[in-house]
Amino acid sequence: MPQTQDFDLKLNKVFISKIKLTNFRNFSQATYNISKNICALVGDNGVGKTNILEAISLCAPGRGLRNSKIEEFENINSAEYFNGFNINIDFQHNERQYNFSTAKLENSNSRIFNLDNNKLNKQADIAKYLNLLWLTPLYDSIFTAPKSERRKFFDRIIFNLNPEHLQNLQRYEYYLKERMNILLNYGVSSSWLETIENKLAELNSAIAFTRVETIRYLNNELEDLDAKYPKALLFFQDGFEKMYLDKIATIKIEKTAKDLLTENRSNDLLKKQTHIGIHKTDFSCFYVEKNINSLYCSTGEQKSLLASIFIALAKLLCKINGKTPILLLDEVLSHLDKSNATSFINDLKKLNIQTIMTGTDKKFFSSIKDIEIIELS
Repeated sequence: MPQTQDFDLKLNKVFISKIKLTNFRNFSQATYNISKNICALVGDNGVGKTNILEAISLCAPGRGLRNSKIEEFENINSAEYFNGFNINIDFQHNERQYNFSTAKLENSNSRIFNLDNNKLNKQADIAKYLNLLWLTPLYDSIFTAPKSERRKFFDRIIFNLNPEHLQNLQRYEYYLKERMNILLNYGVSSSWLETIENKLAELNSAIAFTRVETIRYLNNELEDLDAKYPKALLFFQDGFEKMYLDKIATIKIEKTAKDLLTENRSNDLLKKQTHIGIHKTDFSCFYVEKNINSLYCSTGEQKSLLASIFIALAKLLCKINGKTPILLLDEVLSHLDKSNATSFINDLKKLNIQTIMTGTDKKFFSSIKDIEIIELS
């Protein structure tokens, strides 16, 4: 992972100035221009505020802030309906203007990605220009959600800091499926298994190491937060990540992973799932001042801890990537009360980070200085 930079150094300012949607969700055709760092999309429930944030989030690696399937994005009720959609965004990076678009073409089952009309080889390439970070009501219960959801949440954090992490996870999932296919079709003694398990062991090690490094950086940032934010400490409860924390050498971790995969072939075949690996890891959060696991915190405390993680991550992204991320806050008042939300937004303003929010309370947003309000109806 790259070295962090001081905030005294000039950061590359990243700013989205225009969003154009075609046949996306509830929009047939829509264009929105943004001119200020803090922007609020305001309107009644159901007008499409979150859909706009989702469209922006699809400019990042992955399936967006709702983790939706590609067929869910199309506006099937449009009078001009066609089997596809388009998202077009103008943004500034390093004092230069760019245009990014992603689309599902008619009768296609996948998306294409273009930067200034040039096709990107892979979706992760856009992370060189745009880093997107979002907080939605779905994350409010992340500390009590199934551990698979916490893993996804944490891996999403890492994508922004290390785009290769996404590729490693995709390769890991591919080899997991390959291993299970071999077990089901050729049995536990197939010679192909050794090659696959060697690759899985290497990826286990690489992914675990990246997770551990990211938590170390993020915990340092959390430690330095203003005292008004509750102190959160992230940690791993088990898995290969904990082996790294225990200072076990990489070569030994890889050997352990390989040996466990080999030993568990029969059991994995019987239950038709792989029981060993980074896809089973759980991580959690500790509320330092109260000396308790976030699992046992009140709902309000959990939301405050999440806000701490969010603003610490925003700072870390600036320091490591040398450019400002774009922050998306869906229904900001669902996460924090008005007083804390105002303080939170003002802190984001101090970081000079573009933040696009949604909400129904126009009066609340109007009370914030230097904010742009876009009303939807």
